[in-house]
Amino acid sequence: MQDIVSNQPAFKKIIYDVFKQYNIEVDFDRLIEESEAKDTGDQSIAEHTKDMMKVSKKDNVALRAKLFLTQIQKAKFEYDEADLNAGKQLVYAADDILGWAQYVPYNEAWNLVLDNLWSCDSYNEKDKQGNYLSTSIMGRCQNLSKSMAFFAVLY
Repeated sequence: MQDIVSNQPAFKKIIYDVFKQYNIEVDFDRLIEESEAKDTGDQSIAEHTKDMMKVSKKDNVALRAKLFLTQIQKAKFEYDEADLNAGKQLVYAADDILGWAQYVPYNEAWNLVLDNLWSCDSYNEKDKQGNYLSTSIMGRCQNLSKSMAFFAVLY
C-alpha cells in the first residue's frame, strides 16, 4: 500500500490503461478534486459515477453488428413525374464519379435503429393471418418502410 501512495503517477497510469482497454474514460483530476471537496449531496451516486466514467455502448457493439450497420445502402424515394400514378420508387444512392454504392454512415444507422426498433420484442413473429406483428423487428421495418427509405432497404 505504501508503494501506491508514494508512486501515485505510476499507479494512475496503470489504472488508466486498464480502463482504456474497456473503453472507459475517467477524469482522474476531476475525481480527485471532487473527492477532496465537501460533498453537498446534490447529486446521486449514479449520476456522479456516470459523469466521470463514460462507456459508449455504440462503440462497444459487436463487430458483426457494426459490419451490418455499415453495409446498409443509402437510398431515397423518388416519384416518376411523367406517371404520377406509378407511386414512389426506391432509388439507391451512387457516387457521381465512379458510380459505386454509397452507404448510410454508422452513427446515422445506429441512431435510426435505436430510435425506431428499441421496443421490438421479437424478430419475425406473425399473427394468425401470417402478417408480421408490429412488435417484431420485421413488422416495424415493414411499417416504417412506407415512409422511410432506410427501413425500406432493411425490409
